[in-house]
Amino acid sequence: MSRSLLVSYDKEADVLEIRSEEPAPSFGEEIQDGVFQIVREDDNRVIGLTVVDFAKRQTKGKPMLKLPIACDLSQLALVK
Repeated sequence: MSRSLLVSYDKEADVLEIRSEEPAPSFGEEIQDGVFQIVREDDNRVIGLTVVDFAKRQTKGKPMLKLPIACDLSQLALVK
């Protein structure tokens, strides 16, 4: 089964959201100041991440944001 990541950014609210599946009934758990994991209500699986004040977290000369998550990208493949 192939899956894509769903990424959205609300510039006005400065909120980044990354999901591994379409929105479903879920709740957020703060795992770091302003960083929330999105958890499905029916089976408690983590299905995404929300970052509040995303742009404000960027510092000059450092375009990357370190998030408190682990992921294995070794099986990453382009979905056509």
